[in-house]
Amino acid sequence: MSEQANYFKLGVFVITAFTLLVLGLALLGAGDFLKREILVETCFNETVQGLDVGSPVKYRGIEIGKVKTITGASRIYDIRTDYVLVIISLFEDISLGQTGDTTEERIRQALADGLTVQMAFKGLTGAAYLETGYMDKTETAPLEIAWTPKHPYIPSHPNKITQMGESLDRIMKNLETINIQGLVVKLQDLLSLTGEKLGEADVKEISFQAATLLKEVRQTNQKLDGFFASTRTRELMDDARATMAGARTIVEQARNPIEETLKEFRQAAAATSHTAGSLNTTSRLVDEMMWVNAGSIKEMVENLKTASENLKQMSQDLKRYPGRLLFDKPPGKKEEK
Repeated sequence: MSEQANYFKLGVFVITAFTLLVLGLALLGAGDFLKREILVETCFNETVQGLDVGSPVKYRGIEIGKVKTITGASRIYDIRTDYVLVIISLFEDISLGQTGDTTEERIRQALADGLTVQMAFKGLTGAAYLETGYMDKTETAPLEIAWTPKHPYIPSHPNKITQMGESLDRIMKNLETINIQGLVVKLQDLLSLTGEKLGEADVKEISFQAATLLKEVRQTNQKLDGFFASTRTRELMDDARATMAGARTIVEQARNPIEETLKEFRQAAAATSHTAGSLNTTSRLVDEMMWVNAGSIKEMVENLKTASENLKQMSQDLKRYPGRLLFDKPPGKKEEK
């Protein structure tokens, strides 16, 4: 009887423990089941090897969702294309650096600001995941699609490894277009010609000339050292320093008189300008007077002209008849007997 009671208690304990374990697992996973699913999609025109369903989707290293489906775009949209369609399930509380009351509103603002996605790897050969971010102006244009997507569409960029491979392919193609063999032949010809010219050159004479030049340079350096080290040169340098100091002193002493002279010159220039203004005013007044009295001046000139003619006539008469100053009429002619 005691053994049966122990088996019963053990069975109850096992059943209770199993029930608690199931309830715990259900409670732990209930959060994922109760979360609202926000679906977006993207496309790639490159291989997505290494990306699996359930791979994380990140924004600046922060996980914001998971990959839900990986398939061909032609299967979903019945269109001829080799693009790979990736449907992403985003968490409900993501922000993507945006503000808004709902997640959908924040996603729309992020797409309007240029949100893009690309494949990334944990290390060079690690597991693949999707990294989102905003497009840089220096990057290539994101991938566009020719159909209307069922969910909000995030344009994609080629991943870094693909870009590196494409760059290497372009480099290899450019290298193929270069005539390497021709360059090698030309280089060999250049080396042969250089060797021939060196063989023809008089190496001994060149060495002798170089040694002579070095000897002359050393002698010149010794003479310069002796010149600068001589007492006379030092005295000349001291005199030059003293002369420069005296000139500096003279300039400093003459600064104030020069400034006063310039000040007086400015004042004289101002007075001259004032005088010139007065002369201009006087000239304008004279012009106005000449214009106003033009008629009177003309009459005066005519009168002066008439008086001048009368005086000329009188002078001529006096030359011919000097006695006219005493008589009213010129004397008559004598009668001949």
